Order: sequence, then structure tokens, then C-alpha cells
Amino acid sequence: YRPGTSTFYLYYRVLPVAAGESARFEDQAWRLMTQVTEDSVICTKYDQFKEFQFKTPNNRALDSTGDTTDKFKVFAIKLVLASTSDVDLPRVMNFRAIAFDA
Repeated sequence: YRPGTSTFYLYYRVLPVAAGESARFEDQAWRLMTQVTEDSVICTKYDQFKEFQFKTPNNRALDSTGDTTDKFKVFAIKLVLASTSDVDLPRVMNFRAIAFDA
């Protein structure tokens, strides 16, 4: 559920294969994903849910140095639900994330 007063921010981080054994996943930077779904898509009813799609820049993951990486061991997703309203907040149902390395 995404009312007109809200937006979603989706972040990801990866641990590249090339990072080596000493690299820590927690040290990798969170990267903002690009929303593919039109920003004008909103919900008008509280029990109405729509699908939103996001992608990484250039369809490739960015590692902690900002370079692109094709292979990664681990990934994580962080979803931030933001709203300018104190009473009409966004909600998520059936969240799924799919990550492919090259």
C-alpha cells in the first residue's frame, strides 16, 4: 500500500567474490536502487497493494569501492518507507527480492 503522501526507498549491498576472505559484509556500503515502476503509481484504498520494481544502476551491483561487480557471495536489501503523513503510512505485503550474479 503506497498512498500519494509516501514513497519507497530500496537499498542493497553485496559482498563481492573478489573482496577476499578478510572482507566483512557489514563494511560494505548501502546503495540506492532505481525505481522502475512509475512514480505516479499510488494506492487509493488501504487494502490495495500494487507491485513496485527496482533495479541496480546499469543492472550491475556496486561494491564498496564504487566499481561494478559481476560476482557476489551475499546480498542484503533494506526497504525504507517514507511518508509526509503521520496517519496514512505505506505498508508492504509479499516482499520478494531476486538477485543474480553474472
